[in-house]
Amino acid sequence: MNISLDQLSTFGREVFRQAGLSQADAATASDTLLAADSWGIHTHGLKNLGGYVKRLNGGGINPLGQARVIAEGPAWARVDGDASLGMIGSTFAMRQAIRKAAASGIGFAGLCNSCHFGAAGCYASLAADEGMIGIAMCNDTPTVTVPGARGPVLGSNPIAYAVPAGEQLVLLDIATSTVAGGKVFSAAALGESIPEGWIVDEQGRPATDPSTFPAKSTL
Repeated sequence: MNISLDQLSTFGREVFRQAGLSQADAATASDTLLAADSWGIHTHGLKNLGGYVKRLNGGGINPLGQARVIAEGPAWARVDGDASLGMIGSTFAMRQAIRKAAASGIGFAGLCNSCHFGAAGCYASLAADEGMIGIAMCNDTPTVTVPGARGPVLGSNPIAYAVPAGEQLVLLDIATSTVAGGKVFSAAALGESIPEGWIVDEQGRPATDPSTFPAKSTL
């Protein structure tokens, strides 16, 4: 069965609309997830719709949240996401950074009161679309261990950069752990084992059962 990107876009937008988002925000959220799918990063694509909708319906995310600038200078801005979807606040924040960079040569925007934002590369690429070098990063719930530890110490804290190169785009989007947690969750959902080196158990030993993450294992 083949499903076109247009069909997926329409479906994603309608799901978010039914969950209470405005038409514009539903388009932003759906298209951001769809971009990840189109890059082959399905762990950060539309497969996450169910989780987002559950949080929207449960009150964990504000469907009508409006990101806003709460402090700023010539080359920086601090943005309050108003508990909206991460894709909404992050897109708004990157647009602010782009606007600042156009005026000052460099722009930075920090976002608070937000949540999971999908693939970081989606926001870095917004700057590249404007002929700028874009960098996007975020913090994360601790799920990553460090040498000598037996439990989570750091978040996977992804970082992405995008550089325009003529008609091409140079894009790097990585977790700072060995692998993104989403890949472990995907393997668990499919009932598959994972390679040694992705996670370690409570004793710090290599593990291959993804169903133990994150309760009894760490990245």
